[in-house]
Amino acid sequence: MKTLVELDEHLLKEAFRLTGAKTKRQVLNLSLEELVRQKRMVSLKQRLGRTGLNLTLNKLEASRNAR
Repeated sequence: MKTLVELDEHLLKEAFRLTGAKTKRQVLNLSLEELVRQKRMVSLKQRLGRTGLNLTLNKLEASRNAR
């Protein structure tokens, strides 16, 4: 899909530097993928926080070792 947008040049330069992307398309796709990933993580954390599980890493490891 072609879209015309104005981008902040400073942010774009920083994104190129941080990602190593070679094109604006790569930078934008990487940025969108990361945004979606982060939002999904927040959503997952919120849903898991409501399950009532009181599970810590130590409890999980102990459970695994008990088998």
